[in-house]
Amino acid sequence: PLPRDEGGFVLDNGLLRVEIDARGLVVSAYDIEAGRETVAPGRAANLLQLHPDFPNMWDAWDVDEFYRNTVTDLTDADEVTAGEDGRSVRVVRSFGASRVTQVLSLAPRERRLVLDTEVDWHETEKFLKLAFPLDLRAERYASETQFGHVFRPTHGNTSWDAAKFEACNHRFVHLAEPGWGVALVNDSTYGHDVTRTVRTG
Repeated sequence: PLPRDEGGFVLDNGLLRVEIDARGLVVSAYDIEAGRETVAPGRAANLLQLHPDFPNMWDAWDVDEFYRNTVTDLTDADEVTAGEDGRSVRVVRSFGASRVTQVLSLAPRERRLVLDTEVDWHETEKFLKLAFPLDLRAERYASETQFGHVFRPTHGNTSWDAAKFEACNHRFVHLAEPGWGVALVNDSTYGHDVTRTVRTG
């Protein structure tokens, strides 16, 4: 990785240029071929967020919408260093009694940022999310199911849509506009939320 003037590092494989700031957050993921920025202006991706987990019922499995009202952005990093392989950035964060270690790297000859994340979790009545504010216009998104994918709206215009503030999926969430899109892919099954933010200009 190359040092970044403002602190942090830049990863560039000729297809994708990713800027990681001194906090270990992705402040730019630029698709060189398409000439498109992936991260929303003034925002940062790879942002770990800690929420309280006090549902009204069913403590082990329930998520109530009011969890969004309280969030702690984990922006302090213990360590943001160039990886030993010379092609990655290592980020270590501590919070409470827990620790997260991430290695960010670019796949060779692919427009794909790889985040290897290891969480040493010792918290109770809290849950951890990873935020990726994206810069695209999408009316809906696709998420994987066991036999394909399902489309869901990015808005909460109806009570049915609003009730889907958190949804489960398998390994991917894909948002697209004509000719360009972004997918978040993982190797496990997790819940997610997609919230539309409208900006002027």
